[in-house]
Amino acid sequence: MLTADELTTIIHDVAQGQGRTLHVHSVAATDGGSGRAEILVTVDGCHEGPCRLLLNVTRESTSEFAAEFRTKLASALERHNPGGDATPS
Repeated sequence: MLTADELTTIIHDVAQGQGRTLHVHSVAATDGGSGRAEILVTVDGCHEGPCRLLLNVTRESTSEFAAEFRTKLASALERHNPGGDATPS
């Protein structure tokens, strides 16, 4: 299971690749057996200002975590179009 430090590195790499100004505010991952991580991200310039995204992601392996986080983040960002109306999901 990934550690909080490993999660943070992956999260920042994925967030930087989104082409928007994103701020990762917290990563909550217990060292117990939950196998989940909660990530709180805000989006600069969002029409609702600030947009807060709370994503719950499985943290079993690096590749699975990165892929799931990337997919969930992209989906959430599609619903939060900066400067315009939210796009329905």
